[in-house]
Amino acid sequence: MAGEDRTADINLVPESFDWMTRDLALISDRFCAGRLVSVLEGGYEPTSLKRCAVVHTRALLGEYMNPRH
Repeated sequence: MAGEDRTADINLVPESFDWMTRDLALISDRFCAGRLVSVLEGGYEPTSLKRCAVVHTRALLGEYMNPRH
């Protein structure tokens, strides 16, 4: 998981990418007509990167893990 990535000290988990993506989508809906650019930046631990990218993509598609809103 993302928190298991020993190279980074951020300690995010895949669920973090879910709520961050949803929050950014809400902001983009409000301020820029829903336009949102998503860029995949490297990553040091391939398994973690894959999990987080999948969660992020699903959140962009509206498939939420943990509804907060």
